[in-house]
Amino acid sequence: MQFRTTNWGMVTEAGNNTSADWTQALEDLCKIYWRPVYAFIRKRGQAREAAQDLTQEFFARLVGSDFLSKADSSRGRFRCFLMASIDNFLRVEHRNVTTQKRGGGWQKIALDDEEVERMLQAELADTSTPEVMFERQWGRTLLQRVQKRLDQEFTEAGLSELYQALKPHLTGDPGALPYNDIAVSVGASLTGIKVSVHRARKRFQELLRIEVTHIVADPAEVEDEIRHLLHILS
Repeated sequence: MQFRTTNWGMVTEAGNNTSADWTQALEDLCKIYWRPVYAFIRKRGQAREAAQDLTQEFFARLVGSDFLSKADSSRGRFRCFLMASIDNFLRVEHRNVTTQKRGGGWQKIALDDEEVERMLQAELADTSTPEVMFERQWGRTLLQRVQKRLDQEFTEAGLSELYQALKPHLTGDPGALPYNDIAVSVGASLTGIKVSVHRARKRFQELLRIEVTHIVADPAEVEDEIRHLLHILS
């Protein structure tokens, strides 16, 4: 089961410290990947606080070295490169982390690990591999990015209240309110709510395809990636 998480354009920029966009690309890359990295390290048997330290230290090494310049898109998926690098880091470097300030003093990643920990508890107890946990966290990150963009679009259109009411129907939440109740709460017709849900789902799918397009080398792979994404999160 493979999920290609490569955005080689971003990786190239992040690995080239002579680029004008280097800092932003590097920060974006860290924000996107810290949850999968943290989940991977937790599944490797590290306790919560140790995993925080190791995650910060891993990204500190990424920032302070030529790590990304070694990533080569012709050699395969960035996901595989990153996980192999984490494995190597854990074998060689983790002995010194507990005696250092977290991340070697580099504090640009805000680890919101409370939310991640809640999601990880069941998976930490099952037989999932660190690689599978990495993929699941990346899939969740991807969907959250799509939801955030859709939320922003509704807000800019002055429809934030409507979006919050419809959102459970887009995410498959079993606790979603019936359409009739939503119609009453926002002062709309039942038909109008059904149309809004249909349009929101269509836009969600469009935004998802845009996000997935960014992580594949070939646009022809988009549909396969979406199917795989849904599979790993099912």
